[in-house]
Amino acid sequence: MASVVCVRVVWDRQEFWPLPVIRYTTTDGTGHAIKFTPVYFGPETGWPLGRKGLALAGAWGQLNRGGDTADGLLVLDADVAVDPQMVITMMEAIGSDPQSVWTAPVRIWPVSTMKHHWVWAHWETAPSQHIDGSARWFSFNFTYLPRRLIEHCLKPGRLKTWTYPNVDASMARAARELGIKGRVVDDCFPVHLHW
Repeated sequence: MASVVCVRVVWDRQEFWPLPVIRYTTTDGTGHAIKFTPVYFGPETGWPLGRKGLALAGAWGQLNRGGDTADGLLVLDADVAVDPQMVITMMEAIGSDPQSVWTAPVRIWPVSTMKHHWVWAHWETAPSQHIDGSARWFSFNFTYLPRRLIEHCLKPGRLKTWTYPNVDASMARAARELGIKGRVVDDCFPVHLHW
């Protein structure tokens, strides 16, 4: 199993409910506990959209225990609902290939996209209601970012300066620059609650 830093990104303290520790046992009898650490950020003077990139960079630096222990970062936005089995399914996917980006299919709604209908939060060429098997572009919602991608984005002038809503797109662009595959987790359908 991959070593993963799990964060729940909370905009302007709008957390719907606390997430409990998820405990499960793999088929080999090994017990695991998954805990999401809340990362809070919000609007600031001069940064009206909030410094989400700075919040993620800080979380990675603090929770990665010195920078050499975790394979990557699992991001769960606070307005996305998951059940324990979805988290386990995501962790199993990550374990099968911790060098790729993994994202769960999430429908995002017009209030977030300004489109006239919902679209999937990942896509190959353009947002649509067609579910793509790869994630050339992705929104975080419930997404794993491998260490190599995060470290690349931590270079000066990058992640720490990225503001919402451009963090997700900037991260997807960096993944493509590095040739990192974006993969979709099967049998995992979290629900975006931001109508």
